[in-house]
Amino acid sequence: MIDLVRDGLFEAVRNRGFRVVRPSARDLAELTEIRELVEVPAVVRLAGAVPEAVRPRLRALAEEALAAARDGDPIGFLDADHRFHSELLELTGNRTLVRTILDLRGRSQMHGLARPAATETLVASAEEHLGLLDTLVAGDAERARELMTRHLDHVRGDHR
Repeated sequence: MIDLVRDGLFEAVRNRGFRVVRPSARDLAELTEIRELVEVPAVVRLAGAVPEAVRPRLRALAEEALAAARDGDPIGFLDADHRFHSELLELTGNRTLVRTILDLRGRSQMHGLARPAATETLVASAEEHLGLLDTLVAGDAERARELMTRHLDHVRGDHR
Protein backbone atom coordinates (compact mmCIF):
# COMPACT_ATOMS: atom_id res chain seq x y z
CA MET A 1 0.00 0.00 0.00
CA ILE A 2 2.88 2.35 0.72
CA ASP A 3 4.06 1.94 -2.87
CA LEU A 4 0.56 2.65 -4.17
CA VAL A 5 0.39 5.79 -2.02
CA ARG A 6 3.84 6.83 -3.29
CA ASP A 7 2.66 6.32 -6.85
CA GLY A 8 -0.34 8.56 -6.18
CA LEU A 9 -2.93 5.84 -6.77
CA PHE A 10 -4.14 5.71 -3.16
CA GLU A 11 -4.07 8.14 -0.28
CA ALA A 12 -3.95 7.39 3.42
CA VAL A 13 -7.00 8.57 5.33
CA ARG A 14 -6.39 9.06 9.04
CA ASN A 15 -8.24 6.49 11.20
CA ARG A 16 -9.96 5.07 8.11
CA GLY A 17 -7.41 3.30 5.93
CA PHE A 18 -6.88 4.13 2.28
CA ARG A 19 -8.86 5.71 -0.54
CA VAL A 20 -8.42 5.47 -4.31
CA VAL A 21 -7.18 8.69 -5.87
CA ARG A 22 -8.65 9.64 -9.21
CA PRO A 23 -5.75 10.39 -11.53
CA SER A 24 -5.76 13.83 -13.06
CA ALA A 25 -4.91 14.79 -16.61
CA ARG A 26 -1.91 16.63 -15.19
CA ASP A 27 -0.62 13.45 -13.49
CA LEU A 28 -0.80 11.57 -16.75
CA ALA A 29 0.78 14.45 -18.70
CA GLU A 30 3.70 14.53 -16.25
CA LEU A 31 4.27 10.78 -16.55
CA THR A 32 4.09 11.00 -20.33
CA GLU A 33 6.59 13.86 -20.40
CA ILE A 34 9.09 11.79 -18.43
CA ARG A 35 8.47 8.81 -20.69
CA GLU A 36 9.16 10.96 -23.75
CA LEU A 37 12.45 12.10 -22.25
CA VAL A 38 13.59 8.57 -21.43
CA GLU A 39 11.73 6.02 -23.54
CA VAL A 40 11.86 7.71 -26.94
CA PRO A 41 15.69 8.04 -27.03
CA ALA A 42 16.07 4.49 -25.69
CA VAL A 43 13.98 3.07 -28.53
CA VAL A 44 15.58 5.33 -31.15
CA ARG A 45 19.00 3.94 -30.19
CA LEU A 46 17.74 0.56 -31.40
CA ALA A 47 17.34 1.77 -35.00
CA GLY A 48 19.36 -0.61 -37.12
CA ALA A 49 20.28 -2.69 -34.07
CA VAL A 50 17.38 -5.14 -33.69
CA PRO A 51 18.96 -8.59 -34.02
CA GLU A 52 17.45 -10.78 -36.71
CA ALA A 53 16.94 -13.60 -34.20
CA VAL A 54 14.46 -11.58 -32.08
CA ARG A 55 12.49 -10.01 -34.92
CA PRO A 56 9.99 -12.88 -35.31
CA ARG A 57 9.21 -12.83 -31.57
CA LEU A 58 8.70 -9.06 -31.56
CA ARG A 59 6.51 -9.29 -34.67
CA ALA A 60 4.42 -12.05 -33.05
CA LEU A 61 3.91 -9.90 -29.94
CA ALA A 62 2.95 -6.89 -32.06
CA GLU A 63 0.44 -9.03 -33.97
CA GLU A 64 -0.91 -10.48 -30.71
CA ALA A 65 -1.50 -6.94 -29.40
CA LEU A 66 -3.24 -6.00 -32.65
CA ALA A 67 -5.49 -9.07 -32.55
CA ALA A 68 -6.46 -8.35 -28.94
CA ALA A 69 -7.17 -4.70 -29.77
CA ARG A 70 -9.35 -5.66 -32.75
CA ASP A 71 -11.20 -8.17 -30.55
CA GLY A 72 -11.93 -5.42 -28.01
CA ASP A 73 -9.79 -7.20 -25.39
CA PRO A 74 -7.99 -4.45 -23.45
CA ILE A 75 -6.44 -6.89 -20.97
CA GLY A 76 -5.01 -9.03 -23.78
CA PHE A 77 -3.80 -5.88 -25.51
CA LEU A 78 -2.09 -4.56 -22.36
CA ASP A 79 -0.41 -7.92 -21.78
CA ALA A 80 0.96 -8.20 -25.32
CA ASP A 81 1.84 -4.49 -25.36
CA HIS A 82 3.82 -4.90 -22.13
CA ARG A 83 5.69 -7.94 -23.43
CA PHE A 84 6.45 -6.23 -26.76
CA HIS A 85 7.88 -3.12 -25.11
CA SER A 86 9.71 -5.13 -22.44
CA GLU A 87 11.45 -7.32 -24.99
CA LEU A 88 12.24 -4.35 -27.21
CA LEU A 89 13.69 -2.36 -24.32
CA GLU A 90 15.76 -5.34 -23.15
CA LEU A 91 17.69 -4.93 -26.39
CA THR A 92 19.19 -1.72 -24.97
CA GLY A 93 21.20 -3.86 -22.53
CA ASN A 94 20.60 -1.30 -19.77
CA ARG A 95 18.71 -2.99 -16.93
CA THR A 96 18.21 0.21 -14.96
CA LEU A 97 16.80 1.98 -17.99
CA VAL A 98 14.46 -0.94 -18.67
CA ARG A 99 13.21 -1.03 -15.04
CA THR A 100 12.68 2.74 -15.03
CA ILE A 101 10.74 2.78 -18.29
CA LEU A 102 8.64 -0.25 -17.33
CA ASP A 103 7.81 1.41 -14.00
CA LEU A 104 6.70 4.58 -15.82
CA ARG A 105 4.71 2.49 -18.31
CA GLY A 106 3.02 0.65 -15.45
CA ARG A 107 2.05 3.89 -13.75
CA SER A 108 0.70 5.26 -17.02
CA GLN A 109 -1.35 2.10 -17.52
CA MET A 110 -2.80 2.41 -14.02
CA HIS A 111 -4.10 5.83 -15.05
CA GLY A 112 -5.44 4.28 -18.24
CA LEU A 113 -7.47 1.77 -16.24
CA ALA A 114 -9.41 4.68 -14.74
CA ARG A 115 -10.14 5.96 -18.28
CA PRO A 116 -10.13 2.97 -20.63
CA ALA A 117 -9.18 3.67 -24.23
CA ALA A 118 -11.62 3.12 -27.06
CA THR A 119 -11.12 0.06 -29.26
CA GLU A 120 -10.04 2.21 -32.22
CA THR A 121 -7.36 3.85 -30.04
CA LEU A 122 -6.05 0.44 -29.01
CA VAL A 123 -6.02 -0.71 -32.64
CA ALA A 124 -4.09 2.41 -33.72
CA SER A 125 -1.61 1.90 -30.90
CA ALA A 126 -1.18 -1.79 -31.76
CA GLU A 127 -0.65 -1.02 -35.45
CA GLU A 128 2.13 1.35 -34.44
CA HIS A 129 4.04 -1.58 -32.93
CA LEU A 130 4.38 -3.14 -36.38
CA GLY A 131 5.38 0.15 -37.97
CA LEU A 132 7.88 0.84 -35.24
CA LEU A 133 9.44 -2.59 -35.57
CA ASP A 134 9.75 -2.22 -39.35
CA THR A 135 11.29 1.23 -38.90
CA LEU A 136 13.81 0.02 -36.35
CA VAL A 137 14.79 -2.92 -38.54
CA ALA A 138 15.24 -0.51 -41.47
CA GLY A 139 17.50 1.65 -39.30
CA ASP A 140 15.45 4.86 -39.69
CA ALA A 141 16.13 6.63 -36.38
CA GLU A 142 14.22 9.83 -37.24
CA ARG A 143 11.09 7.93 -38.27
CA ALA A 144 11.42 5.78 -35.13
CA ARG A 145 11.46 8.98 -33.04
CA GLU A 146 8.29 10.22 -34.78
CA LEU A 147 6.49 6.90 -34.34
CA MET A 148 7.50 6.48 -30.70
CA THR A 149 6.42 10.03 -29.87
CA ARG A 150 3.06 9.47 -31.58
CA HIS A 151 2.78 6.13 -29.76
CA LEU A 152 3.12 7.93 -26.43
CA ASP A 153 0.48 10.43 -27.52
CA HIS A 154 -2.05 7.60 -27.17
CA VAL A 155 -1.26 7.53 -23.46
CA ARG A 156 -2.27 11.17 -23.21
CA GLY A 157 -5.28 10.70 -25.43
CA ASP A 158 -3.67 13.10 -27.93
CA HIS A 159 -4.01 11.71 -31.45
CA ARG A 160 -2.03 14.04 -33.70
